[in-house]
Amino acid sequence: MLYVKTDMKYFLIIVCFFIFASLGCSKKYRDVPVDAKLKSAFYFKVGTSWVYKDSISGFVDSFYVTESHDDFFSTTDGSNLSIENIAIRVIEVNIFPLPIISDTHTWIFNYVQNVISLQYAEPKIYSGTVDFTPFVNFPYKNPIEAVGLTSPYIVNCSLDNTYDTMVINGNPYYKVAKVHQFANILHNGYLTNTYKFDDVFWIAPNIGLVKIALNHSDVNYYRIWELIRCKIVI
Repeated sequence: MLYVKTDMKYFLIIVCFFIFASLGCSKKYRDVPVDAKLKSAFYFKVGTSWVYKDSISGFVDSFYVTESHDDFFSTTDGSNLSIENIAIRVIEVNIFPLPIISDTHTWIFNYVQNVISLQYAEPKIYSGTVDFTPFVNFPYKNPIEAVGLTSPYIVNCSLDNTYDTMVINGNPYYKVAKVHQFANILHNGYLTNTYKFDDVFWIAPNIGLVKIALNHSDVNYYRIWELIRCKIVI
């Protein structure tokens, strides 16, 4: 089974609470599946790969699915729910100018109901993990509430725009959502205008992430990846 980090477990607990509240006090056992539209559009299997070029450094990076699991987690709070969770592990490896084995990062997508969540494991940031939880709803909608990072950071997430068609490197992508993730730093209990990170993602059904802009100024980590090509297995 694909390992789900502790923060994601907390997220699942929160999801369980709201599902239970919406269903009332019924004790009848019930499955809570992943939304069928989300599952058909984003359940990437082993064999899926994406290749991006970073316009800042000129480096080319390959992302590929190493694990993909669909499991049900039973609640233990008396709600008698069995919640479907899809977990997809993606490994990022630099392939140009030279393959750098040590320069590998892990991305984990999790799907519960109609929510796409993303965890980004970067050694330079937050002792290894950035939790964007949840990432975006599908079908796309606002508002999106984000949890996962705690004080001294407040995570914000917004669906900034949607595009019927978006062209990247000469390739058209359809029904693209622009998702903005940023974290304000707290100081003495008050929000500041200083950001721990300020990232933007563009995501399309049946493709995944078509563009990624990472801005982590405190650790001098910047990326603007644009998709060059991909092989999708769903």
